[in-house]
Amino acid sequence: MPSGFSYTAQMQLTAPNLKSFATSVQSQLNNINGTINIKFPGIGAINSQIQSLQNSMNSASQINPVAGASKTVKSVTKDLKDASTAAGQFGELVGSSIRKFTAFSLAAGSVLSLVNAIQEGSKAALEFQREMIRLEQVGGNLSNSVGGIATEVGRLSTTFGASSSELAKVAVTLRQAGLSAEDTKVSLDALAKSTLAPTFSNITNTVEGAVAVIQQFGVQAKDLTGILGSVNAVSAAFAVESDDIVHAVRRSGGAFKAAGGNLNELISLFTSVRQTTRESAETIASGFNTIFARAQRSDTVEKLKELGINLRFSAKEAELFGKTEGEFVGPYEAVRRLNTALKNVPPASAQYAAMLKN
Repeated sequence: MPSGFSYTAQMQLTAPNLKSFATSVQSQLNNINGTINIKFPGIGAINSQIQSLQNSMNSASQINPVAGASKTVKSVTKDLKDASTAAGQFGELVGSSIRKFTAFSLAAGSVLSLVNAIQEGSKAALEFQREMIRLEQVGGNLSNSVGGIATEVGRLSTTFGASSSELAKVAVTLRQAGLSAEDTKVSLDALAKSTLAPTFSNITNTVEGAVAVIQQFGVQAKDLTGILGSVNAVSAAFAVESDDIVHAVRRSGGAFKAAGGNLNELISLFTSVRQTTRESAETIASGFNTIFARAQRSDTVEKLKELGINLRFSAKEAELFGKTEGEFVGPYEAVRRLNTALKNVPPASAQYAAMLKN
């Protein structure tokens, strides 16, 4: 009898036809006696993985997820509360430090300001004392006059807010210019008031102009307040600065006065030229000195007379104005007559060129 044999079958399983396949195989093997060993590669590994998955599911079923999540939430809440408490304590510490630092800064700033004020006050007091000594040396040894000026300086500095040391320097300048102690006090009052005017920028420059006005035009100290007020009014109404007017008076006041002009005429002419040309005060003042000196020369007067411009008083004009016949009409009147003569003359004409040449 033949011995048994192994029958190896290779099958391709398709899930929907598995049942029909099994029935077919069973009918074909009915007459064969033996043992059929069907092996599926990898079936053991699949069973092992299924068992492992079952064990994992059993372990997971024993864990209470709600309880774990609750513990986690409680832990996080506790940490947040601790962090909030720590942040609040830190904020309180920072706020306390800021308050202490601010208080210290304010106190330190006040102390430093006080120290600086004391230093500045001491410096100003020493400067004032030094100027008072100079004033006594310049004005003589009359202690009562120096004391009166010092009292006036103190009054003006508190009334108008001017620097006492600057007023003391102004007093020395006025005394050096030959003003009496009484005139010095009167002039100081006018100059201290000028510091309140917006068109005067420097009291040192103003006092130089005041001295020039007093010396060149013979103005009294008591009239100085009105003159400075007029200068301020002109500066506010026209395109000219008070400091420029003061500079013009200092630079050309003497020549203008020698030519027969007065202070108001000088201010008027300077303001007109300054507003029209916008030349600097120094240039205009220098031009005035040259023009008025040439306008008085005999050859210039004669040549202009030939052109119909007379810069000297006739007999009738001299009698009318109380002048001397043949006297120069003055700088202001000379400019007015030249302006009248040139007003209707074309700038390109020979007559205009001849007048400019003269």
